[in-house]
Amino acid sequence: MEEIYKKYPYFSKLVKINSSIINDKNNIRLNSEEDLKYFDGLLRNLYEVLKTTQDIDKILLNLLNLVGKLLYYQPFYDGNSRTLKIFLNIVLKELGYNILYKEDDYIIPMLFDSDVCSIDEVIEFKKKVGLKRR
Repeated sequence: MEEIYKKYPYFSKLVKINSSIINDKNNIRLNSEEDLKYFDGLLRNLYEVLKTTQDIDKILLNLLNLVGKLLYYQPFYDGNSRTLKIFLNIVLKELGYNILYKEDDYIIPMLFDSDVCSIDEVIEFKKKVGLKRR
């Protein structure tokens, strides 16, 4: 497990969130080096976008593309939706946005039919979660 934290620092952020929900550090379904490297790269790219733009639609499109891929591939045995919901909360709060989920934990997966997000899904996401700038 320590190897994952050191070698894949961006993916390890999701692992830490998931571990806090599930109380199991061995809950990772992804086990190939290629998968871990791929998702760590996606997360690294998201953080690069966050550093280089203020365009909320571009940020959301990148963020939701990542979330769509993670939900599609299910990196954890349990708690994928809850992990990603918390991850979205953290990222959006860092950007100065309040996000108001309904009580439904499954609002995020309902937005995706595949691992690719469209601008229409970004618009739908904004409506469903009541995204507001502080």
